[in-house]
Amino acid sequence: MVHQSLYLRYRPGRFGEIVGQEHVVAALRNAVGTDRVGHAYLFSGPRGTGKTSTARILAKALNCEDLTEGEPCGTCSSCTSIAAGTSYEMHELDAASNNKVDDIRELISRVAIGTPGRVKVYVLDEVHMLTTGAENALLKTLEEPPPHVTFVLCTTEPHKVAPTIRSRTQHLHFELLDVDDLERHVRAVATDAGLEISDADVAYVLDAGGGSARDTLSALDATAAAGRAPDGADAVTALLEAVATADAAAALGAADAAARAGREPRVLGEAVLGRLRNAFLASVGAPLEHLAAAERAAAEHLAGRLRPRALTLALELLGQSLVAMREAPDPRVDLDLALVRLTDPEAGLTLQSLAERVERLERAAAGAPAADAAPSPTMARRAPASAAAQGAGTRPGGAFAEARRAHSRAKPPEPPTPGPPEAPQPGSSSESHRRAPRELLGQSDDRPVEPEPPEPPEPHARAPMNSAAGQGAAPGRPLPGDAQQDRGGSPPEVAGPPPDRDEAVLAWVEEILPSLSSVSKTAGARLATGRFLPNAPGALRLAFATPGALSGCAKYRSEVEAAFGRCFGHSVAVEFTADDKSTPEPPSSVDGGATVRSRYLGEVTAAAALPRRGPAEDRSGVVQVQQAFPGSRLVELEAG
Repeated sequence: MVHQSLYLRYRPGRFGEIVGQEHVVAALRNAVGTDRVGHAYLFSGPRGTGKTSTARILAKALNCEDLTEGEPCGTCSSCTSIAAGTSYEMHELDAASNNKVDDIRELISRVAIGTPGRVKVYVLDEVHMLTTGAENALLKTLEEPPPHVTFVLCTTEPHKVAPTIRSRTQHLHFELLDVDDLERHVRAVATDAGLEISDADVAYVLDAGGGSARDTLSALDATAAAGRAPDGADAVTALLEAVATADAAAALGAADAAARAGREPRVLGEAVLGRLRNAFLASVGAPLEHLAAAERAAAEHLAGRLRPRALTLALELLGQSLVAMREAPDPRVDLDLALVRLTDPEAGLTLQSLAERVERLERAAAGAPAADAAPSPTMARRAPASAAAQGAGTRPGGAFAEARRAHSRAKPPEPPTPGPPEAPQPGSSSESHRRAPRELLGQSDDRPVEPEPPEPPEPHARAPMNSAAGQGAAPGRPLPGDAQQDRGGSPPEVAGPPPDRDEAVLAWVEEILPSLSSVSKTAGARLATGRFLPNAPGALRLAFATPGALSGCAKYRSEVEAAFGRCFGHSVAVEFTADDKSTPEPPSSVDGGATVRSRYLGEVTAAAALPRRGPAEDRSGVVQVQQAFPGSRLVELEAG
């Protein structure tokens, strides 16, 4: 005897045997019981949800010889002939292959012919496949069929059915089956058919079915024939574990093992995408009633390990890779690229990955435990050997602040400068004023502190710029030096050794140049064209490329020195000079006896030689004119 598939063997034959779809069953049973059956119905829903089976049961109920409360008996000659497919009362037509005008014209020619039964039922499956001409040819008969004819149109895509057809039918929607109802149905079928399946097999069958009764029973048939569920679920679980731990090697290994086992990359990607979607729904608190208990627990566990932003990024990358697989010569490449981007943030910088990094730094700075505080295997392999680089991601401030801390630790202690006999008391205003610049530059508290000079008395009026620097300045206009003194007080007068070039570059870019630019756009634009050369004995050296730029910036020397003095706690001499076109050595720092090259300091040094744009200034014309005409001087005219 030829084996019959489980979905055909256990196909429902009565309204009471239909799994789920209670709203459809109640509507049809009441219509049959009260003799109020419509002349045309449109059954729509996903595949395997019972549309064609319900149409056959309706045909049985309309012609049953022993109808009981709208339920066909299933034993009379009419019911048995419809079940066997030999009845004259039910005609099934596949609209996918009979979709032309001639096919519909032939159907219409047989509609008026009577049959031995009470009602002739025409079932048109996949009705959305009809051509426009065929749909128009069917309209008149569908609107006013003979009294003994009922049409049942079935489709999986109701939006493709012409509105003129939908308006002439009663539309009933079929839904995917609930996982609990489907599990009871699977266990009942397995028990009746004498199949031995485990809970893991049931979970696989339900996941493969996806809410479709036919697909679920087909998966059960295949599982029973193989003796156990396939190993594909293990590959999906391994991929999800690699994504959760950010292990690129494990992800690629799992994908390769699945490919060698015969799994298609697209099918594997779709399975991973489905599991990630379930985790995303769990992370946002969406209902998960459509999942089995084991799948629901797995989704909630994965959602607890990955934040919603990471899940969103994973869904986007995998979705894009699945689309790209359609035209890719080797779909495995697209899947591998997506997995690497998911597990290795440095492999592909996106806005999402940058946002993840910013969030991790903010959590570390705030002292809050991060969800992914443990370093991933991929990132652990790339961790630098130096202690300064290893702590950059966990100490407050991130890599930038760590570079400044490492540099300040590497700088040898400076000899104390003789000062007044009594040091200021802790907590005084001068002590706080002097600690702020050190914290700004990332210096540790164990660095030797120079004695603080006594603060000068508060001046009664602002001091104008020196006569050499004040030439060409408009009277009554706020000057950079005045504003700096208002913001930070008078510059210290105690002399001290100048900071080294690297510290000067950091303070220049981070604090001094922005503060000067915020007061005077002209000053900021001119000073931004300079760069720092190696220090001269007892002074910093700020160099400018052209004589015009040098002469134009020389008048701001006192303001620059005052700003450096306030930043470092003692007076700093700055020498303005012509650029000698030399290339300074890349900055470095020494931490624990090991030399560590500071990439950030090198970038800052290179950036300091470039013109910088303020928040809302347009300096391109001034700079370009000065560079085009060496020796030129900018003259500011008074208004009025």
